[in-house]
Amino acid sequence: MAGMIKNTVTPAYWEKQHELMMKNPRGAHVCALVQLYRGLHEYAAAHQRVYGSAIGDDYVLSEGFAEVCSGFLTLLNGETGLLDCGTLDGGIRELCRKNNVEGFE
Repeated sequence: MAGMIKNTVTPAYWEKQHELMMKNPRGAHVCALVQLYRGLHEYAAAHQRVYGSAIGDDYVLSEGFAEVCSGFLTLLNGETGLLDCGTLDGGIRELCRKNNVEGFE
């Protein structure tokens, strides 16, 4: 085993990198993904505030919101820099579950 380099990068390192990218995104794709992620959360919250119901309960908008969320998940297969795609994936799925959006169980 002489000459092998020990991997000192821990899960905590990647978690910290993800947090830094979410707070201060760098790179065109990373900036766009962070903005879209935040935008989906903001849109669902705005719908709840204005209409008093979850976006998934809206007969007209629920399908479009689900399509955008599904598209976001697909974009996680592309350039994501130091973002943790599992965290983003889980965050969108949880957003959809909490807001009664079908297809994200």
